[in-house]
Amino acid sequence: MAKLYGKEMRKEEILSYVGNLSQLIDARECVLSSGKAEGVRAIDVKTGSGLNFCVLPSRGLDIAWADFQGKALSFLSRSGVVKPECLGYDGHQSDRSFMGGLLTTCGLTNVGPAPEGVGYHGRISNIPAYDVGISRYWEGDEYMVVITGKIRESCAMAEDLELHRTITTSLGRKSFQIEDIVSNEGCRPQVLMLLLHINFGYPIVCENTELFLSASTKVKPLDEVSGKELEHYRTMQRPELNKEYNVFLHETEPGRKAYACLFNHKIQLGAYVKYHTEDFEKFMQWKMMRAGEYVCALEPCNSYSLGRKTLLESKKAKYIEPGEKISFRYQIGVVESLLEMSALEK
Repeated sequence: MAKLYGKEMRKEEILSYVGNLSQLIDARECVLSSGKAEGVRAIDVKTGSGLNFCVLPSRGLDIAWADFQGKALSFLSRSGVVKPECLGYDGHQSDRSFMGGLLTTCGLTNVGPAPEGVGYHGRISNIPAYDVGISRYWEGDEYMVVITGKIRESCAMAEDLELHRTITTSLGRKSFQIEDIVSNEGCRPQVLMLLLHINFGYPIVCENTELFLSASTKVKPLDEVSGKELEHYRTMQRPELNKEYNVFLHETEPGRKAYACLFNHKIQLGAYVKYHTEDFEKFMQWKMMRAGEYVCALEPCNSYSLGRKTLLESKKAKYIEPGEKISFRYQIGVVESLLEMSALEK
């Protein structure tokens, strides 16, 4: 059943109040029409709970804006939403096309330091999706909205990888699920690197915010600068003008459900990502407390963002075989209490 305005409601009751369900829940297609975003296809989703988010087919079905009951969830960079044509699909100037947003997908053949022309975050977020579709239907007493599409990262005489993304939510839901199925359409094994850059900003992130990690067993800094802030990795500070960013690498318990949640104690609102450590063996945290660039990113990944070259040399690279399909499932949503957060492990 759908939970609307504090009440559990069946299909028949909902339809007695509502003639057109787009009054409560919808996925509306539109096209952005100005500046560097001109021509970017978008799908605005509302669930009826107060959760709204914007999916961008032109940017690999990543997610830009998101809010809950009028409170912003996602961080948007100064670059904003940029159409791939502005900088080339390869994302070779990735900082100038990095929108942040609620979700930037990083990969599929590199995440981290890379040769010129690849970009730190890889190519996949700069590639437009195709075969994009929206389905709306009843499943018992639940009204579902499902967005699907495919993104292909391919090159003559090199990789041929396809990501099939499915985004699912339902009426009254305070979350949505994503399933990413990556397939190797080529004839040779390929390195596969996938990192979810899930970026939360103010007011989710502020000095009243604490990070909760259900499966982290060990944390270490990426570099010397981050090492100086290691003891404060779970807490957020007020913005500072010249603050450097920190990156923390988390080891996680294998074979279990896990969540990472940023909870603002003052406004009693948290935003989280829930996943399985069989899909994402590693977890990274990007913490930027600089004024004007204030963000904390939660980043489930199949390997740390050390770069393809480093992983190959250390023989720690993950591969996907010809014809193989690998599924990655995760959920992004909000909680309105610590008690609600503790239920995420179920």
